[in-house]
Amino acid sequence: MIANQMQIVCELESRVRNYRRKTQYMWNWSCDVCGDSKAKPHKARFYVNKVESELLCYCHNCGYSGSFTNYTRFKHPDLYTRLSHQKFIDTANVMFDYETIVNRKGMTDEILVKLFYIDKFENTVQWYDFFRRKKINIDNKTMIKLESVRKNYYN
Repeated sequence: MIANQMQIVCELESRVRNYRRKTQYMWNWSCDVCGDSKAKPHKARFYVNKVESELLCYCHNCGYSGSFTNYTRFKHPDLYTRLSHQKFIDTANVMFDYETIVNRKGMTDEILVKLFYIDKFENTVQWYDFFRRKKINIDNKTMIKLESVRKNYYN
């Protein structure tokens, strides 16, 4: 995720005034929230810095602070859209904890049959291929439980 944000920061070079890369994980430019100094156009007091695993912004002129994602949402909406799409793509195949779903209290075999498309594929190989194509990664313990449900469904 941070790699996507860093790419967006680099693309801002042509959009913001006085862009400079300070270190590997620090950039600064003239703040486009407050406009920085109108009298001295070379001033650049807006900083983006990596803190732990995210990029944070701070303006030493107006005091604006927040995540880089929120900054792009309000000041560069087209870049925010790209960040959001990329975040979804990166996390789409890990959005659900399948083990929790399968072992949830009250989860019946009938529901699992529908959720995991057990009733759609009589052939086990086609069923496995479906998971691979959809990039669904299920751990071994959960898969054993689903195979048991599948065996009971087709017997």
